[in-house]
Amino acid sequence: MIVLAAIAAYNIRFAQITAEIRPIIFNLPFKEYFYIVLLVGLIWIIIFALSGLYNIRSTRSLIKELYYVFLACSTGLVAIVVFIFFFRELFSSRFIVLAAWMLAIIFVSIERSLIRLIQRILFRYDIGVHKVVIVGNSKSSDILINKFSSDLNSGYEVVKRLRDFSIETAQELEEFLKGKEVDEIIQSDPNMSKAETLRLYDFAYDNHLTFKYAADLLDTKVLKTEVTEIAGLPIVEVKKTSLEGWGRINKRIFDIVVSIILLILTSPITLITAIQKKMMAVLSIGWVKVEDCLNILSLEA
Repeated sequence: MIVLAAIAAYNIRFAQITAEIRPIIFNLPFKEYFYIVLLVGLIWIIIFALSGLYNIRSTRSLIKELYYVFLACSTGLVAIVVFIFFFRELFSSRFIVLAAWMLAIIFVSIERSLIRLIQRILFRYDIGVHKVVIVGNSKSSDILINKFSSDLNSGYEVVKRLRDFSIETAQELEEFLKGKEVDEIIQSDPNMSKAETLRLYDFAYDNHLTFKYAADLLDTKVLKTEVTEIAGLPIVEVKKTSLEGWGRINKRIFDIVVSIILLILTSPITLITAIQKKMMAVLSIGWVKVEDCLNILSLEA
């Protein structure tokens, strides 16, 4: 989509109708341009990866997905602007840069929306859905079960629920696995004993199942958390606001990116306004001089 957006921007710039409106005063062969596009596309892919856009099982909403696409493309635009600033002779068309940026946002957003649509259609046909066993007898367990049961787009299906994980329960689950496909085990009860939790973890490891657990000591009262590792231990931090840590960095990057884009877009208007003010000042000075000359002539007369 990035390459297609760049090619479309190039064709728009060199189209006859565009050239008539704004004549082409630079030479940019397509072959040379295409090599630049491949390099820029590789850099943008890295930016997309760092932005978390390749997490195929992401549960974020479409609006948030498109927001991340806009932020990643805009960060890529800033990288291009910095590149042009240091190597100005390599590229000279701001129109192509801005058009490629806008088209990349549109193309990637459409592509992402189509992929999400296809993924959800496949979920409804039970393709790609993760089969989950919920272990726990807590409010968190009920919330997860209700979420997975009511939201077909989540990509999860609860195939069995266990209230605890005693030795008898482990044997029951082992028999269940012989006739039913299971992908993950989610331990959703923070009050489960350590012995049961370790038994459940060993069971998942022995049966090649993904093991997940809900670190919910505050009984689902916390909305914003961040997991870090200290001395090899997972530590969950309760976030007071969304503008802490990476949230603050993302907000700062977003502000800088939008500011640079607005500066680029408004620079022609600013230039025209400055020229107009300069011309008005020159005309006003000239008019004053004309008036002075007329006054002198009238006095002499």
